[in-house]
Amino acid sequence: MGGWLDDMVAVGLLAAIPIAWHARRELTHTTLGTAWIWCAATLLMWNAAWWLTHLVPAVSAGVADQLWYLVSVVSLCPWIAVLGAQRPGVRVWNAFVLLPLIAVLIWPAATLWIRGHVPAQFGLELPMVIGYGLVLVMGGGNYVGTAFAPAAILLMLAQVALLAPAVPFISEALLPTETARRVASLLLMAGAVLAWWIGRRRAPAGSTYDAVWFDFADRFGIVWALRIRERINDRARQEKWRARLEPQGFVWEAALDEQTRRETGARIDHTLRWLLRRFVDEPWLNERLGTSAPTDPGHLDD
Repeated sequence: MGGWLDDMVAVGLLAAIPIAWHARRELTHTTLGTAWIWCAATLLMWNAAWWLTHLVPAVSAGVADQLWYLVSVVSLCPWIAVLGAQRPGVRVWNAFVLLPLIAVLIWPAATLWIRGHVPAQFGLELPMVIGYGLVLVMGGGNYVGTAFAPAAILLMLAQVALLAPAVPFISEALLPTETARRVASLLLMAGAVLAWWIGRRRAPAGSTYDAVWFDFADRFGIVWALRIRERINDRARQEKWRARLEPQGFVWEAALDEQTRRETGARIDHTLRWLLRRFVDEPWLNERLGTSAPTDPGHLDD
């Protein structure tokens, strides 16, 4: 293994494994378990690719390129898994979305193996690069605007750097393959540590309801947050609440008496429980809202 930087990357990649394991506990009682599994798979494959390409001389450059490309494809799955993290669809998201996504993106590499030909250097055609970029923006962009945005940006940059050696207009002279993989690995480690640190912090909130809302929005991203916020505000209009959910949290009307505030709070509690039940389990809600359980409000269902 060449140089202290490679040693640091190797140790850092291994150290990221317990960080990922800790994150698993943070996601207990949510539908983000599938996304975590794909995160763990990405991290393990990243470690395997690093050690194989640095310690096993028999691994040719062409095989190494395809192995790293497979890692870059699998690394998209955690992002996209979050977009399917709603019950009951989360149960079939792997079979109908993620596995087909992997199959489509690895097809250029798979065809080479089918033909029995492994080139000295693996490269993608421009349409496939564009497709990869669109998936990355769609998935990683879900966390722009959340507390995890800085970590998400670092992780997306890691994926871009990892893919760079296979991009047709990026030459070896412009960005050496080994440099790209080192940079990608360092960005991955930085993003993982930052995500862990952000996850340990509790965002300041004006009320219990704000805390629940930001906890949900930060972990599930803006796609689900916007959809649920719209439904909460629809409910607020129908029932003439004295509060609305805005990007900064629940905004209450001025000069409310205590009775009106309690009544509105009870409706918010009820609606949050009913809408979030497709993403989190009852213990998650009870930990944040208390132990009262909602009755079926009927028309809140999709």
